[in-house]
Amino acid sequence: MSEKTNGLEANFSTLVLSIGSSAAMALGLAPIRPMAKLKKDLNLARFNIDLLRMLRDKTQGNLNAD
Repeated sequence: MSEKTNGLEANFSTLVLSIGSSAAMALGLAPIRPMAKLKKDLNLARFNIDLLRMLRDKTQGNLNAD
């Protein structure tokens, strides 16, 4: 099930990419805003990585090719 809003599609892949992007920003691997100084927040990074692991574990064997 997916829902399009203003050209954005709400689906599982988008959720995973969003959490992954948040983790990358928190690790200082990507800026939060263009031209922004890279900052690290290891607690937030750990939280986002833990969310991704939980999603992986809870969806194992339940995902399709989409």
